[in-house]
Amino acid sequence: MKPIEAKFDEATDGSSPIMPGTYPAHVTALTTREFDSGSTVFNMTFKIAEEVSNVDIQKQQKNGNGVWEPVLDEKGQPIEINASYMGGKTFYANGVWLTPKPEKGEGWKNRKYLEAFSNLGIDFPRDDKGVVSLAQVEDDDVLGRPALIRLSEQEYQNRNGETKTSFKVDNIMPWADGKRLSADELDDDVPF
Repeated sequence: MKPIEAKFDEATDGSSPIMPGTYPAHVTALTTREFDSGSTVFNMTFKIAEEVSNVDIQKQQKNGNGVWEPVLDEKGQPIEINASYMGGKTFYANGVWLTPKPEKGEGWKNRKYLEAFSNLGIDFPRDDKGVVSLAQVEDDDVLGRPALIRLSEQEYQNRNGETKTSFKVDNIMPWADGKRLSADELDDDVPF
């Protein structure tokens, strides 16, 4: 082997993996699927916003077993890095269900639907007793809406029965300072 000047230190030169955490994002897609039961599942796609440059996260490196762990400084404290590298990445949210005619005592089935879309800024009408009248959201209602999303690593089985992991949005929270993006701002794939 011929020696050269180049060096590689995983702690400083390693890749920056996707990390669980809470990030600012915008809704970029909404798909729905209705089932014979009358229930509909709503699946959203989120794109991490450029404002992620204001977020710091712990630097990670792979240990000898291929598991990510925090990089520590000389005092044993985790090193923080800017999360701007996460900007523009897209993630799918766990689906939320709408059950238009729940059985008596099963109205709780629509709680996640109400919470998810209310946290995106959708206002459902309430009567004078505080009872919410739900409505079925559509693309125009949610596309471009801002949210703080929590990413978590989740296991699933692929077609071959192998256990795999992927990062998904498991919680949608209000982003008070977030601005809704227009359709033009969402469509950033400019052909050249």
